[in-house]
Amino acid sequence: MQMFYRALALSFVLITHSLAGLEHECQVNVPQDVWAKLTPYFLPNDHCIKNKLDTLFSSPDVLKNENSLKKNGFKLAGARGYSKALVLKHKKLKKYLLKVFTDDQIGIVEYEIWMRRVDGSHAVSSAIERHGFQKIFKVPKKWIYQVPRNGNSFEEKNFVLIVEDMEIYDNRGNSIMWNSLEYVTKEKLNALYTILKEVGLKDSIYIDNIPFSLDGRIAFVDTDHFYQWPVPYSRLKPALAIKMQDYWTGLILRDP
Repeated sequence: MQMFYRALALSFVLITHSLAGLEHECQVNVPQDVWAKLTPYFLPNDHCIKNKLDTLFSSPDVLKNENSLKKNGFKLAGARGYSKALVLKHKKLKKYLLKVFTDDQIGIVEYEIWMRRVDGSHAVSSAIERHGFQKIFKVPKKWIYQVPRNGNSFEEKNFVLIVEDMEIYDNRGNSIMWNSLEYVTKEKLNALYTILKEVGLKDSIYIDNIPFSLDGRIAFVDTDHFYQWPVPYSRLKPALAIKMQDYWTGLILRDP
């Protein structure tokens, strides 16, 4: 059954994005085989922020290092995760975040990381819709944006990840929400367990990867680790109120 859901979700990705890459031209420093893989993932040319991105990245040196990002108006919007990607925001890109690697981050193949995160977001979205959990959960839409570069170095980063801003609580607020009996109910834990188990979200048992958003829904912001079993469900337990800890333990024991 897990393999069926996996195939279904990946098929959805290909169908949804099959035409997106036809609107883009291959850069001289990107191999054709890489380009063929990337084309379904590109931000469409008619997207509302495409022209703004083209303007912000009109200089080929924007991704050179953190200083060049700051000079071009980008600000850090969060701490680096395990991947060391920078999470950025810009005043001209309201409701969207960017995740980037800079040229001085050596040995990183950024497009492989971005592709996986796009695939993961679709896998989670498909599961949420399939179970009718839209009032409980949400997941950001993600696209890859092609950055114009000079092609002078193998370490030049050619692609960044565009992510919808989920408007999440800060760490303290999120911890309070997860420890609340008002916001964390048995219904929500049942639904969460279903999504975690079905999509194999082994890292979405940490509350900073499934934060509460301002609209009251739980956002799956980490979509890199999916279809990876077993899921260590018990690691969510310390974040919950005592009563919900007991319920979560019982849920795991009933349906391991």
